[in-house]
Amino acid sequence: KASHSELGSLSEMNMVVPQMPGGGMSSKMLIQKSNPDVAYMLNDKDKTYSERKKTEGGSKEDTRTYEVKKLGEETVNGYKCAHALVTEGKETHEVWNTKAIADYDKYAKAMETNERMSNSKREKALKDAGCEGFPVKMIHKGNEREGDMTIELVKFEKKNFSKSDFEIPSGYTKTQTPTGGPAAGVKS
Repeated sequence: KASHSELGSLSEMNMVVPQMPGGGMSSKMLIQKSNPDVAYMLNDKDKTYSERKKTEGGSKEDTRTYEVKKLGEETVNGYKCAHALVTEGKETHEVWNTKAIADYDKYAKAMETNERMSNSKREKALKDAGCEGFPVKMIHKGNEREGDMTIELVKFEKKNFSKSDFEIPSGYTKTQTPTGGPAAGVKS
């Protein structure tokens, strides 16, 4: 689940990984527009959060090369999408992006200025190939150890947010270690 607004971004991920103890993990990341250089990793279970500054995340210049091949136009989950194959070194991703989402231009502008939520070099390669848009589906082809991963848009909802939706919840305490990672976010 991801929420984006002029106030910031809040993304929640629940990953099912049968091989992991507990069967998977969950994480929650908050980025405030007023402080975009810090990502807050929230742990709802323990009511804690940790901070990760942009420099800690390795915000080095992206030296990777992205090749994008447009495979065609397809309808996915009711959205007309550009279907593309993105190659980055030995890794490949299939993506289905749409510009048919209401206010796509606002989403694109928010992602453009948020290095943590997007990859400008990759986005430019998609745009140059005529395949930019809101991600409706993505298939990551991993190696034998990683396996493949599919991410798909289930529901898109436009709504009004308040400033409090993009603040650290009251009662949460700061920790020094990242929260919401494989150890802290394991479902039991």
